[in-house]
Order: sequence, then structure tokens, then C-alpha cells
Amino acid sequence: MRALVPAALVAAVLLLVPPALAGGLPGTWLLQRQVYGEGEHNFARPDQPFRLVFAPAAGRLAGRALRDGAEAPWPCWFSPKGPVPVEDARVVPDPDGNGVTATYRVPPAPGDDTWLLVTERYRVMEDDRLEGTVEVRFERKGVLRGGFTWRRTFRREADR
Repeated sequence: MRALVPAALVAAVLLLVPPALAGGLPGTWLLQRQVYGEGEHNFARPDQPFRLVFAPAAGRLAGRALRDGAEAPWPCWFSPKGPVPVEDARVVPDPDGNGVTATYRVPPAPGDDTWLLVTERYRVMEDDRLEGTVEVRFERKGVLRGGFTWRRTFRREADR
């Protein structure tokens, strides 16, 4: 009877942890849809494709972002001129391997004093699309000054 209790406990815990989906997070993801908040206008531009690439590397999750021929380690922020260095980046993969959250700060542009505080969350869905949000908050002189949220949908690409 004693051996059954630990086995039953392990079985119960395994039922609570969702299994990794077939493809999981690693792979190349092409942005298909990006909308503000609850809006419906799609800001993703086929003429300016944006990709996220995730891969395991040395026991952690490594990411890259690509847009308009520019590439940067993810997490990163893209301005109209290309990738911008970020500070205090932290990446936390979901325990089941199907999602990731990144937080970081984007320094003010020259002549500005507003920091961007960014949280990106992505999760692989059952139909093998990547759903996510990018929450952007504005901080000026230590005071939060509003922000916005993008909702994003990516489709998996064959390895490039």
C-alpha cells in the first residue's frame, strides 16, 4: 500500500501539468496579425515580415527577432530604424515548453525622457499557432504614464 501512495501522487501531478504540444515553442514564427487592444485592424505588414525564432541553447531558451533584413537577439525592441538595445531583460520559459514571457526596458530615444517598460508573453496553441501579447507602458521620471497592448498571432514556418 505504501508504494501506491507515491505512485498515485505522481500520477495526479502529471495530470495537472499540460504536456508539451507536438511542435512546442522552438522554431521560426512569422507574424500574421497584430492588433491594438481589442481592435480589429491588422498592423502586421506582409511587405515588412517580422519573425521570432526560438531554439534551445545550453540549457536555456534562446531567441532571435528578424525584420526588414535586421536581426537581433530576443527580447529586443524594433524602432523604425531597426533593433534598439534593451536593458534588464529577463526571459522565463513556461515549465511545459509551450510558452515564454520576457520583460525588459527600452531606454529613451535621444532628446526624450520616456522609458518603455515591455512585457511579451507567447504561447503555442493546439492548432500550432503562436498567440501573444506585447504590453508597453510608458515611464517618465519614475511615474507610469499610460501604455498599450498589442495582440499578436504567428504561424510556424518550415525551418529557414
